[in-house]
Amino acid sequence: MAATIIDSRIFGDMFSDARMREVWSDENRTAKYLDIERALAKVQGQLGIIPQEAADEIVKSCDLGKIDWVKLKAKTEQIGYPIIAVVNQINALTRDRLGEYCHWGATTQDITDTAAVLQMREGLALVEQDLKDLSEALAALAAKYRDTPIIGRSNLQQATPITFGYKMASILAGIERHRERLDQLKPRVLMGEFGGASGTLSSLEKGAMETQAALMKELGLAQPPISWHTVRDTLAEVGAFLGLVGGSLGKIAMDVKLMMQTEVAEVFEPYAPGRGSSSTMPQKRNPISCLYIHANVSVARQHAAALMDAMVADHERSTGPWEIEWIALPEIFCLISGALKQTKFILTGLEVDADRMRANIDLTHGLVMSEAVMMGLGRYLGREYAHDLVYDLCRQAIKEARPLIDILEAHPEVNKHVNRQQLEAMCDPANNLGQAGVMVDRVLSAQKVKISISHPQTVSTPETTPMKQPTLSQLAFAAALAALGTTAQAQSSVTIYGIADAGFRTANGLTAASAPSAGNTNAVNSGINTTSRLGYRGREDLGGGLYAMFNLESGINVDTGAPANTTKFFDRASIVGVGAGWGLITLGRQTTLLADAVGPVDPLSSRFASFNPNIGIAALSSHGLAQEYGPAGITTGAYRLDNSLKYTGTFSGVSVRAMHALGEQSGNSAKLSSSGVGLGYASGPVTATLGYQRFKTVAELDLKAYVGGVAAKVGNGRLAITYGNSEANTTATAKTRNKTLGLGGTLPVSANLDLVLTHYRVTRSRTGSNDDGFNRTIAFAEYKLSKRSLVYLEADSTQWKAGYNAAGTKGTGTGLSLGVKHTF
Repeated sequence: MAATIIDSRIFGDMFSDARMREVWSDENRTAKYLDIERALAKVQGQLGIIPQEAADEIVKSCDLGKIDWVKLKAKTEQIGYPIIAVVNQINALTRDRLGEYCHWGATTQDITDTAAVLQMREGLALVEQDLKDLSEALAALAAKYRDTPIIGRSNLQQATPITFGYKMASILAGIERHRERLDQLKPRVLMGEFGGASGTLSSLEKGAMETQAALMKELGLAQPPISWHTVRDTLAEVGAFLGLVGGSLGKIAMDVKLMMQTEVAEVFEPYAPGRGSSSTMPQKRNPISCLYIHANVSVARQHAAALMDAMVADHERSTGPWEIEWIALPEIFCLISGALKQTKFILTGLEVDADRMRANIDLTHGLVMSEAVMMGLGRYLGREYAHDLVYDLCRQAIKEARPLIDILEAHPEVNKHVNRQQLEAMCDPANNLGQAGVMVDRVLSAQKVKISISHPQTVSTPETTPMKQPTLSQLAFAAALAALGTTAQAQSSVTIYGIADAGFRTANGLTAASAPSAGNTNAVNSGINTTSRLGYRGREDLGGGLYAMFNLESGINVDTGAPANTTKFFDRASIVGVGAGWGLITLGRQTTLLADAVGPVDPLSSRFASFNPNIGIAALSSHGLAQEYGPAGITTGAYRLDNSLKYTGTFSGVSVRAMHALGEQSGNSAKLSSSGVGLGYASGPVTATLGYQRFKTVAELDLKAYVGGVAAKVGNGRLAITYGNSEANTTATAKTRNKTLGLGGTLPVSANLDLVLTHYRVTRSRTGSNDDGFNRTIAFAEYKLSKRSLVYLEADSTQWKAGYNAAGTKGTGTGLSLGVKHTF
């Protein structure tokens, strides 16, 4: 017979979630007791603390299916705790009294607390997924309604216009902070307990700390530095965290309730036949989910306070506060799970009435635009005088029941400075949304809503639960985790990302590799603006600030669907690394330090890499450099290097980089090797970079290059100057030198439109030849259709000197590109 709302056959799935009830059920709690006793016997057998024969017998007997629940209940009521009752049943299942070695050196609270931590881990994994789902739902609403005006409200009164996307993004930012808190608290709270009677493990004559370490490793929990029998901050922290989550869910429910009022009617909970109806008033549509959220989070907050009360424990083993946790912890998890479920239901099906939002802005006939009018008139009348004047005119508009704009237009101190059209612009909510759109974009860009896989570290053995298949990130990081041997709670994620870019390009005149007649082309090309790609990246937090990461990225040709590189599947990146506060060390195929130095300062950044001279020179792939090495040259390419080791660290705005790529040529380790260093500085509006790289060919000839630049914010725009110098020993006696000077800037015309203009001067000198080179100007505009999609228009002009191009003549080449890019 169920007596609580959580376990009610009628209300249970409205106030809680079945998955969370299973986590905190008698069955799962008892299964955790068995998991711990099994793991303890296993590691003590391996350490020789108990006979291996006894360990094997205990492991075999820890079977949930063999538990006598009637006996367990009776014994628990007799003793007051369930652990001895469980141990008694394990002992009874073993032969030759070998079960006497079960629970060796442990105390009841060790098993109880560790089981609670294992349950918390499973519960927090469910909360983590729910928060991710909420983030995705809020992000979708924020993006969709980024520019949809709605009235802001202060003290339940109309204030100034905002956007509904801004309202959703502000809540999203809070949910993202909860996700960050959850990541941070797991290494602290997912810590087991094994201390014996008073916490000192005095019951074990030898191997005490080894048992503790091996037990926690077996259970996938952190090893405590000292026993925490009566120091309960970790459980209270979990309660406080869940209370904070509940507060955010309550905020959502409160706003939705108020916006569902008949007089407001701006949003509604998802519709279902009969949902929210009244037994006496058929017209009603009550905010049902909001009501349950409100009730759940209110009670959950009291449970969070109760868990803090449980911290006030006496001496080394307490007399009462401990049992508070047995009541509060399961209920706070179950109540918050119910609130999360109801909130997801609301947000994923929220009905939004944008027309009603605009109508509510217009209810006051322009009065809510008084601030904008005051600021607009302030430039003519002075702010304080304009404030007092607009205040009086607002009172007049209310008294006469006339639109504010009519009152303003008729006033002599107003109409002598501005006309009706200017006043309409001041009174248009769409013109007075401030930085709402910018703030929405900032929240969305910082948000962690991606295709991610989170792994709660559950205990799974053939005797109790079915085996789970390892996930991609678990496989990717298994070796690193094993090598590091950490016992901290690890959290991992895998993200799939990419860029699809394609456009139409027409080119006329001379090019670097063709005669004039061959330079006239019209084509649909992939990656005109930015190279199209598909990638996978992942990160696993290893505890103590240490993390492991990987990145695999392939170039793709959107125009044909073919891979960009037919010989390398992950041609753009194939790296794995380990990092912490001291920096990041990566191994694999990765960009050179020259490329790292160009990106932050070149106005084009990575755009238009195929005809951006700065990128070309940095990559040492411009005409006259890497190509001149021929088949015996740098066969792996110089923009990205195989078999490389790179270090990157940033300290107080200064970034330091070092790199070495192994040639892996038998007989001589210098062949095809490369080494480099790089520096960067970023502070406020200024960014400066410098990179140097040296390459060795198969013939052991040198190719050296350095690039650098400075970029600074000027007003709303950004100006940059870059310089590159490359020297290649094409033979033992001949050299080729290339120099590139770039100057350009970026100007954001609006929140959606960016204009960029750059000019590059490239000169080349070769032993025994006249100097040559070219000048290239690139201009383009990007218009953002959304956070992830944009269209672009690019125009370029190149003046060639004789000798640099294959035709060997002077000439001019022009190009025009129009395309679309989508980032996901």
